Amino acid sequence: MLTPEDCSVPESEPPTIVFSSTVDIRRLFLNGSSYPGNSSVSPLHTQALEFDHRNQTLCYIHQNESVKATLSCSHIDDLSSAWDLPSPAMFPLDSMTHIALDWISSNWYFLDDNREMVFLCNSTLASCVILIDVNLSKPRGIALDPTKGLMFFTKWGASTPMLERALLDGTNRTSLVNRKIVYPYGVTVDFPTQHVYWVDTYLDFVERVDYDGRHRRTIKKGFPCRRIDFERNLFLVFSHLERADKFRWPVLKRKLCGSIGGHPARRSKVNLGVHILFTEAISGGDIVTHTLPLPQPSLHILIAESECTHHLYQAVVHLQVQNLYDITIFENNLFMTSWRNESIIRLDKYQSDNHETVANFSRPFAIHVYHRQRQPDVWHPCKEHNGLCDHICIPAWKRNVFVVQCLCQAGYRLSRGGQCL
Repeated sequence: MLTPEDCSVPESEPPTIVFSSTVDIRRLFLNGSSYPGNSSVSPLHTQALEFDHRNQTLCYIHQNESVKATLSCSHIDDLSSAWDLPSPAMFPLDSMTHIALDWISSNWYFLDDNREMVFLCNSTLASCVILIDVNLSKPRGIALDPTKGLMFFTKWGASTPMLERALLDGTNRTSLVNRKIVYPYGVTVDFPTQHVYWVDTYLDFVERVDYDGRHRRTIKKGFPCRRIDFERNLFLVFSHLERADKFRWPVLKRKLCGSIGGHPARRSKVNLGVHILFTEAISGGDIVTHTLPLPQPSLHILIAESECTHHLYQAVVHLQVQNLYDITIFENNLFMTSWRNESIIRLDKYQSDNHETVANFSRPFAIHVYHRQRQPDVWHPCKEHNGLCDHICIPAWKRNVFVVQCLCQAGYRLSRGGQCL
């Protein structure tokens, strides 16, 4: 089983970020500086991304020249050198939004957005089986901990938005979070602490729970509303006006920020930029609205004038945790991709005020930290001779003791000794 020594960082291997965007797939150091050598590749329309540390490869789903989705891999130290894996016969990859690798068995987990299911293929993609296709509306993120035999995934469609846990064979589904969650997207696992982190792209929240759904904690709150107190004055910052405009401003104001001197906010017809509501908090003067464009989304200086006193006030507005897509973790730091800011953000998981923009790229999607700590090596029979299973070997555990679980693809039945007949 996993021990603290398995999670120590070897000095010989610096951790790096790998991520996909609308432009390319790229590898960076954790501080955002470029990795030397052939550290980028430009496939078409790539979102799903995963790495295999044992084989030192980075794999991704993209559209090839025939407009057919393909799973391709590159050597981590030379991303320009790529090869294609055979496509699963019964499962086209066109609508895969996320992939995850069980590095113990080398099984691939695919999250299919259009068909709303999770399916599994063995390392060669020759044998595949559907794991989950019921009550899985709009699946959005998936993460694995094969050292515990668990998967975690998010969904937010017609059914209740939720963070769920299941065994690696898709059974024993358990809801971990189903309240105060709207559009959960990326999810990642902190193996040493057994915590699950996820981002909510509507609430702009970064949160975590333990593997049993307990001890929920909000790591970082972003928008749609931010409150800034300055002397006797109050600044309220709104983004996502295309969403907020659906509500009556007084109701939205009460829900997100509390009352403002008893005066209702005037509704704005502007649907772009960042919306500023300004009032004198003590006197309860009229609210002044101000809309900002977003030439530099991470920082703005606002100058507002009070309609009561005509005084000018200045506030610095930070806009970083917005429209989050994916998340990963390394030691004490979370790394997230933000669509609105077109950036990669680093956030300390213990000190949420300790955060920074690491790099800016056009619409970043999936993100991982490439390091052996993110795929800790443990022994399991599935690692050798496929656990003597004909088709698929699932790493399972009972009371911290390994168990071999064999699965057969559709059209076969499981017989003794792991045979598929």
